Amino acid sequence: MGRPNTFLTAKSADLEESRFDDSNIDPSSRSSPSSPSRSGWGASVPSAFIFSLGCITAAAFVWFGVSAAIDEQNAEFQRSAADTTNKLQDAFEDYSQAASTVHMRCRHRNFTRQDFREAFEYLMDGGLRFKAVQFNPMFTHAERPGAEEEARAYYAEHYPHVDYQGFRGFNYPNSTTLEPRIEQPFYFPIHYQEPVVGNEAAIDLDYHSSESRTRAVDALFETKGPSLTDRLSLVKKKGEVSRCGAHNGPSYGVVLMHPGVELSQPQPGDEVWPRDFSTIVLCVPDLLARSIAGQSKSSFIYIHDQSTPGAEDGEPVFMGGAQVEIADFHQKVDFLDEVKLSELSAKLKEQSSITVANRVWTVTVLSMDDTYEPDILFVCLGGAFVLLGSVFLAIWVYTWKQAQYMQVLATAERSTAIVTSLFPKNVAKQMMDYDVADREGCADTKSKPIADLFPSATIIFADMVGFTEWSSMREPTDVFLLLETVYAAFDEIAARRKVFKVETIGDCYVAVCGLPEPCKNHAVVMARFAHECACISKSVLRGLEAELGPETSTLDFRVGLHSGAVTGGVLRGQRARFQLFGDTVNTAARMESTGKKGAIHVSTATADLIREAGWGEWVVPREDKVHAKGLGFVDTCWLSIKSDDRAALGGGASQSDHHESYRTDESV
Repeated sequence: MGRPNTFLTAKSADLEESRFDDSNIDPSSRSSPSSPSRSGWGASVPSAFIFSLGCITAAAFVWFGVSAAIDEQNAEFQRSAADTTNKLQDAFEDYSQAASTVHMRCRHRNFTRQDFREAFEYLMDGGLRFKAVQFNPMFTHAERPGAEEEARAYYAEHYPHVDYQGFRGFNYPNSTTLEPRIEQPFYFPIHYQEPVVGNEAAIDLDYHSSESRTRAVDALFETKGPSLTDRLSLVKKKGEVSRCGAHNGPSYGVVLMHPGVELSQPQPGDEVWPRDFSTIVLCVPDLLARSIAGQSKSSFIYIHDQSTPGAEDGEPVFMGGAQVEIADFHQKVDFLDEVKLSELSAKLKEQSSITVANRVWTVTVLSMDDTYEPDILFVCLGGAFVLLGSVFLAIWVYTWKQAQYMQVLATAERSTAIVTSLFPKNVAKQMMDYDVADREGCADTKSKPIADLFPSATIIFADMVGFTEWSSMREPTDVFLLLETVYAAFDEIAARRKVFKVETIGDCYVAVCGLPEPCKNHAVVMARFAHECACISKSVLRGLEAELGPETSTLDFRVGLHSGAVTGGVLRGQRARFQLFGDTVNTAARMESTGKKGAIHVSTATADLIREAGWGEWVVPREDKVHAKGLGFVDTCWLSIKSDDRAALGGGASQSDHHESYRTDESV
């Protein structure tokens, strides 16, 4: 197997030499400087082509750029709207959990009013804002006198301004005023409430005495879960401050009722459940304020209740709205006037329904002003630069002297082929520009270095184990025959997998995926590359046994992979080459040095990327932690890809598909 590869290498070298040797170019094929085809028509055609291509490229650049900018802004708005909706639902769950906590504290009725006051203060300290927190025991008619007497004594002592009138409610369907409650089999009065001041009118109000509240109580007992009342108006007379605070919009609210939870091992008194329930009088502006805290984009947010029976015109009922305006990194919130759901419109609009207790709310998020306007300035400038560049290039081509044109063209062809084989495309371009300027004597020796930060890439170190001892007993030509044959096979796989070969350091092969062109699945690509290289190396080494000795097949690779940010660039000067720097490079080297012969050792960063891409079966956690210089003890993984898994190898059969499975377990 060694001889054919040697022949191909020699043949390739001959072809390259022939390609770059000016002596192989037929002089008759070169046009003279005065040739009409070169000085006239021959120069105008390339110029016209360059100009036309520049116009098309500039137009395409602008069109695709503007489309991408619009799509990105739409996607950003959708993400922001979804985040706002999720935060709104999470904020409601905070209130529901608070109501559940209150019920847990009070469900056995073995608490004092001071205990209830302390529970209220704990809730307030947690950042929740609400009108009132309440506990509503179910009292029978026989229990009513005792309960009223206890409450009357308490309020007389602690709140003498309260005119306590016992259990009250709306006694008849058409009642509009609160009256002492007529005799009923049972009552659900607001017997415990904090704060008292500001909520005196609700003291011992029977929740089972009005249509809206009765409906919520019935839903609570029917579903055995939290329920909400219809919308409540929490605004005082015109000109006075809202009961929900000094908001500049309507202050609607709801009462959140919570029955607690059914216990798996009920205690005495818990045999009947639900029985009592806790309530939180929630102001919608407070709910909105909690959900939009920290929002970084200006927008409008509206809430409408779809579950209120008998809503006018079949329209969902307006619950609340807020305008969030971000200016100079500061958030300003204004609460909005009532508006119908069908009247909401904007350039960008996102609606979704969420379930809150026994209700379904529609949350509408609208864009505001130019918050989500696409930024096309850069796109337009880029198109203009492309067009101007094409114009200048066309003029330059047209006016360039024939002799200079032929000389530069020949030199450029040779330089491009050489530099492109050694450097990434974008780096090669910069190197060539610098070289031209240097030869013309106008190179800026203090120009910005050729270097970039690549935020996400995967690096491989593949070291041949046993090579030092093996090479010490071989002729130099045998050593280079081995390295050239193995690394030629690696290079072929790298070209097919779009992996960039960085360098070979002795018997260590270094490559990277994810630069210079970003690659979303660079970890997966590199894993496949490492697997194919491991498999093909075994076949190549066996094929070289006849020429290099039987010990050749005992050689094997120790491979390490790591993913992260990489700095790449060229140290200009004599024998300049493309190099990588940074912790990612060091860690990849540590993965190789702490690995095992015949195994592919990967860091947790690379393993996580492989799992996220849906190939979690490839990675097997290493049982022991490894000590890596500069990193300490770290968790790592082995890479294990079955060679017969065609999907894992990227579709079509590759050369490595025909070789043995590459094992990476601890027994290797």
